[in-house]
Amino acid sequence: MEYSNAQIFPQKSTKFEPDCPSHVFVSFKSLNGLTDVLPEGYFGMTAYVYLRTSKRILTECFSVSLDSDHFLLPNTMTAGLFENIPSNEIENGRIYLVVVISETLNIEPQSHQPELQTINKGICAGAVDISKIFSKKRDLPDKKLHHFNIKLYASFMSNEKDKMHVYSGMDSKMAMAMAMENNGWGELVERIINGVDKGIGINPRVHSIEMSVRRISKKLVNNGLIQKKLGSNFVKTVSFDTESPNYERIYLKVIKVQIPSIQQQNNQNQSKFITVQLKSNSLYFSRSSNETPSDCWKFTSVSNGEHIDETVVVEGLNMKPNAEDQYLYFDVFAGDELIGDARLPLIEGDRVLDNGLYSKRTKVLDVDCIKFFKCIGSIELNLEYVEFG
Repeated sequence: MEYSNAQIFPQKSTKFEPDCPSHVFVSFKSLNGLTDVLPEGYFGMTAYVYLRTSKRILTECFSVSLDSDHFLLPNTMTAGLFENIPSNEIENGRIYLVVVISETLNIEPQSHQPELQTINKGICAGAVDISKIFSKKRDLPDKKLHHFNIKLYASFMSNEKDKMHVYSGMDSKMAMAMAMENNGWGELVERIINGVDKGIGINPRVHSIEMSVRRISKKLVNNGLIQKKLGSNFVKTVSFDTESPNYERIYLKVIKVQIPSIQQQNNQNQSKFITVQLKSNSLYFSRSSNETPSDCWKFTSVSNGEHIDETVVVEGLNMKPNAEDQYLYFDVFAGDELIGDARLPLIEGDRVLDNGLYSKRTKVLDVDCIKFFKCIGSIELNLEYVEFG
């Protein structure tokens, strides 16, 4: 029997087909709260928006600038397109849309020669689970717009230790939430996501924000046309991304500052806020993708020892041999007074001295006193280097 015309084809395998990329379009709609209550020295408000899982940040931020009446400032971009969300993160856990709101304040002089005129203070934050927009069980077309009203919460510190009542047979998630410490502003989002009410309150000035979210599951071409059509800014993931052109950058996360001498002084000095200012002679910093990078960045001001947990992007790294001044310089202020400084080398030979954004072995810098040239405290931080694509 002859089968000269028979054609045999192997069964098509989809195992090695690339996943369709997932992008998330997020648009700011409105901020809700009291507009007639403002702190002294109020100079403006900024909302930072990003995506994360319960354990790690997935994307950079985009920011929205607002005036005292919660209206958008002129020429403010109100939307962001988060590119190429990793498929393994979508499939293996929940994806949260996070909003963090801070304000800029002009501060009254507290010393005879004030060296700090403005600070950034955290107001509130919120997070909402948007995992449903990635669902494969239901037919959710790309054009479907999801509306979320995100409740916002303030953070406060208490001198009293919270008592824990963990008992046998308790739900593991509940037990973990009860055991979680209140480390202040920097861990507010983690406490919200984990359902922890320690150090969480309501700020009537800003109690909720409305956002629209849409999933786009196709490869993006002609980014300029898309940006013009959607009126949005492209926001990268905080990792190496093979799907989009990458740029060399470092993510710097300042975790906290400890100045023991301030804790030993009187109650008036204990109430002074701590501000870390980052500077460089050759590098540039930004917190969001639609901010213009600057050679100076002020982290959110907190109380002494309170977590900051703020991440900025560092650009302009020069990996050439004998490149000059590849250092990060930190100034530490108590109130408006400069009390100490520190510096961090970024390169040794041809290697960036990073340790990973979520490393438990954090980098610890000595803070040297400006007046007496001795160590007065420490800055705890993490670094992660992302190479060219």
